[in-house]
Amino acid sequence: MARANIRNENAGPPARRAALSDNKKAERRERFKDLKNDLATTRNIFAAGAREIAKKYGRTERWTKRQVLMSTVTQRRKPNAWNAFIRTKLKNHNEGRATGHRIQLHEYLRDHAEELRDEYDKLTSAEKRAYREELLALREERSTMKARDNPKAVQIEVRSTFGNLKQDFASACARTGCEGFFIAVRGSIEDHHEPQAIYTGGAGKFVRDILKMEPGILTLKFESNVVSSAGTESQVPGAPAKFNKTQAVSNVRGHIQEKLNEILKRSDVRVIRKGKEKEIKMNYDNYEGKIVERYGVELVGFPCTLTNPANLGRTDLEKAIAAFDTGTCYWRKLSKCELEVRIKSNQGRQAAGEQVYKARKVAPRKQRGNPKSAEIIINDNDDDEQEDEVPEVTQPNEVTETRTTDNSTGP
Repeated sequence: MARANIRNENAGPPARRAALSDNKKAERRERFKDLKNDLATTRNIFAAGAREIAKKYGRTERWTKRQVLMSTVTQRRKPNAWNAFIRTKLKNHNEGRATGHRIQLHEYLRDHAEELRDEYDKLTSAEKRAYREELLALREERSTMKARDNPKAVQIEVRSTFGNLKQDFASACARTGCEGFFIAVRGSIEDHHEPQAIYTGGAGKFVRDILKMEPGILTLKFESNVVSSAGTESQVPGAPAKFNKTQAVSNVRGHIQEKLNEILKRSDVRVIRKGKEKEIKMNYDNYEGKIVERYGVELVGFPCTLTNPANLGRTDLEKAIAAFDTGTCYWRKLSKCELEVRIKSNQGRQAAGEQVYKARKVAPRKQRGNPKSAEIIINDNDDDEQEDEVPEVTQPNEVTETRTTDNSTGP
């Protein structure tokens, strides 16, 4: 049905826009020309970049342009519950199978299509949501770049990546006439790759004239500052934090000491009185005698042999920190019966030859080269005969006895 053009008879004539002045028309013409020039410049830059990429990787210019344009408009669809469900089922079906003997997706769907459909129809909305969230988490994990742990692999990747980047940077500056520099250095003292830097002519002149140093010196100073302050900066999102043994040992010791003080302040233990600042230090060498038997508490759930954290390796330190964070490692008070059994067990182990109670380390007494001074001091101004006669040095015990006798006899 055609739409009739009905006009209100009472309405007046349609309003007309005011005519543009000559200045406005000229301004609009200039804006339109600028727009056309900017679009043409952008197209030329895009075409030049596509030609360079195509030449570099052996592709056609048309294919390269299509890939760039498609990447700007293509969006990944949301996770599908059916795809996530099929993925989980296929993964469970291939579990334990060696590479080359696993079932392919099309074969699995062909053989189990009906039972998979029936099982999928019985899923609740919460279960489908869980499958979608699992697939979404997998996508995010795959899209996140992982930092390499092998220093040699990091060194090779740095050389390859920044080698290409320096070529691209130099090429872009040569085409556009821009001036600049970039510096990339190692982020930790544990890394071994060399600094990567490139300076254009203008940037090098700026560093020499304004900063009063050579560009290479600036690069080395930047690397020195980054390495010396490693660990104070925030971590890159998604990248695993670097392991610092000193910090890990400090964390484990802090957890053990903090939890020990907390239980010793409890009302049923009352070793540390409320309001007192006294702190019972943890004794790792004589743990059974100085901590367990003396205060009636024990450390439960420590993932390895209890020893000074400085003697543990990376794996044990990470397990210990995780145990305290999750609450599986904690201090517990022993009952009176448990404490008696523990003491008897420790004494039996000590009698069997196991070193449960370690002797306290006593510093060796310093060897005195000279004996104790005599009571009589010889004057250096005496005659030669007196200088030749060496007085007999009284032993400490004899001096003590002599003093005792003198005090007892009186005048």
